[in-house]
Amino acid sequence: MTSESFQRGLPWAIRYALRRVRFWLVTVATFDGIALAALGIVLVGWLSLVVDFGFEPDLPTRVVLLAFGLGAIVWLTFRYVVARLLARPNDRQLAMLLERRLPELGDRLVTAIELLNGPHPFSDPFVVEATMQANERLEGFSMRRILRISNVWRHGLLLLAALAITLTLVSTFPVTASTWFERVALLRPIRYPRATHLLFDHFEDGTAKVAKGRDFEFNLAADPDGVVPERVRLKFWMRESGTSGSSYLTKIGSHRFRHVFQDVLEPITFWVRGGDDSSDYLRLIVVEAPVLEKVTLHSDYPAHTRLGERETELTGGQIPLPFGTQATLTLGCNKPLQSMRCLVGEEEMPIERLDERTFSVRFPVEQSLALRITYEDIDGIGPEETFPIDIISVPDEAPYVQASPEGIGTSVTPRARLPIRLSVKDDHGIADLAFRVRRGRSESASSEPTNEESASEEELVPIAMAEPLSRKVRVLGVFDLLERDLSANETLSLSVQATDGDLLTGPKTGTSETFPFRVVTAEDLLSLLSQRELALRQRFEQIIRELVEAREGLEPLHDEQSATPTRRRLHVERILHRLRKSENEVGGVLGDFREIALEIDNNRIESDALRQRLASGIIRPLDAMTGEDFPACKSVLASLRDAPEGDIAEPLQVAEAHLDRLIRTARSILESMEKMESFNEVVALLKQILEDQEELTEKTRLERKKRVLDLLR
Repeated sequence: MTSESFQRGLPWAIRYALRRVRFWLVTVATFDGIALAALGIVLVGWLSLVVDFGFEPDLPTRVVLLAFGLGAIVWLTFRYVVARLLARPNDRQLAMLLERRLPELGDRLVTAIELLNGPHPFSDPFVVEATMQANERLEGFSMRRILRISNVWRHGLLLLAALAITLTLVSTFPVTASTWFERVALLRPIRYPRATHLLFDHFEDGTAKVAKGRDFEFNLAADPDGVVPERVRLKFWMRESGTSGSSYLTKIGSHRFRHVFQDVLEPITFWVRGGDDSSDYLRLIVVEAPVLEKVTLHSDYPAHTRLGERETELTGGQIPLPFGTQATLTLGCNKPLQSMRCLVGEEEMPIERLDERTFSVRFPVEQSLALRITYEDIDGIGPEETFPIDIISVPDEAPYVQASPEGIGTSVTPRARLPIRLSVKDDHGIADLAFRVRRGRSESASSEPTNEESASEEELVPIAMAEPLSRKVRVLGVFDLLERDLSANETLSLSVQATDGDLLTGPKTGTSETFPFRVVTAEDLLSLLSQRELALRQRFEQIIRELVEAREGLEPLHDEQSATPTRRRLHVERILHRLRKSENEVGGVLGDFREIALEIDNNRIESDALRQRLASGIIRPLDAMTGEDFPACKSVLASLRDAPEGDIAEPLQVAEAHLDRLIRTARSILESMEKMESFNEVVALLKQILEDQEELTEKTRLERKKRVLDLLR
């Protein structure tokens, strides 16, 4: 039941007075609330300006401040404006207000309203009397006695003062006011103009990322056009470990500052302050470092290498590849990448993305390449160092040919066969092998062959290979003169030529040393061989003399004083040393006689008697000396050296017997040499006489020619 339902019995003056009081009371309260709400809103704005200008909080903090400010404005508006507009005081409340303001009513108005609104046991005359008295006293009352408008004026004046101060500040600092509005109301990421202006690198939206375990260098610059602070302070927090602290940045130069966070293992939140400027809260986020997990090299080798295609996992370093190889590098990372670059010096090679983690680069190996791989992951982090891959271009080399004649000298007969021991190597395979032959004519029948003889003919004679395109060939090549129709006094230059199978940059050819030969008659060759046999005989005579001296060296051991253990050991050791030297020399003589025998065979000299004398009279006995006699002598001499004191007679006798037998064998071989030399010396002497006669005849002819020319003058 509302108060209106009880106004039927009230006089018109009372009802009118209550309506007037209700209207003005709500109006004055509303204006007062508007003043208070506006004043509160201004204070909230000032407070937000102080907080925002002093700390320049980041966006989330400003969002909270904006929400708080809007909440305060809504609360003030509802509390002091809307609530007062909606307020409707009832008649009893208005009556109590009137009686407090108008003491002359004496509770009559409240009594009349209460008696008329409820079933009270009061008589009607009493109600009428109270009502009439209240009506009389309300006639002509002043509203100023009811309302207290001093609060409204006070609050209004405070509001006007606050607005005046605000307008003054806005007009004085328009940029600051505009910045505050954009930062707080529009939430734009701008900063207040300050005397000091700090500039930060690498922080977008207040965050930066660092690979776990790496150092992070924080760089800051103060605008040199403003006030450059002497010091910049940094304060940081690490929530995971609960660590916090502060430090000052290191000043570099005139306006730059630096701080290094070392071995970052967890996120870091920090801010910096220098001069009158400070940063928002900056966050350093720890992420996984990008690493090349797998680097694969796919090589498509040139056809002539016969290597096909191969795939190799790399860890960096130098990679040798044949010239002409088509190489493909595939690089896989442990996390998605933004980009990858393959640099050769300052140039960048084309690179293809296969997926978010894998790239490939393809290139021909035409020169050595120093590749440097760098990349950047989706967090903007790259490697600490570029990944090096050095591709070494290996050119195809010419075959290496090593040749040496075997069992043949520089003088050969027209029927000779020339054995050449060959060792040929190539990095990928030998396609062809051949003798390279140049024929010419010597100026003198007695001159030694040289590589400078005038060449009249040249030809290539193939050499058979058991396995074509082998990388290594070891073979005994034989060049037969029997089919070449050569005659005495011709010269022959022989080398071996090897060709590889490189069809990309070749083929390439390698050539051995050139061996010159002079073609002589069989008689001339035997004469030359006899000279060598004579020299060998003289060497062998010296060996026999040394053996005799070694035998004579045992004689002092028969003397007891000389046969003391120490002297005996030293004496026998000297004889053993001389015997070893003679053994080596006999081996050399044996090798030279074998060479002579091989030359006789390879030159196809028809002399079975000569071969028989060499084999049975010299070579086999010398072989027996080196294989049996010398080892036996050394053994018995060692026993003599190591024999106990006073018991050397028998070892000494055995040693003397072995040395005597060795000397007899050597003298027997020397006799065989002398028999051969007697015939060879006669042949050589006769040949020398013929050559001297030819030389004398030539000189006589030249002398006669000279005299005839002198007479004609």
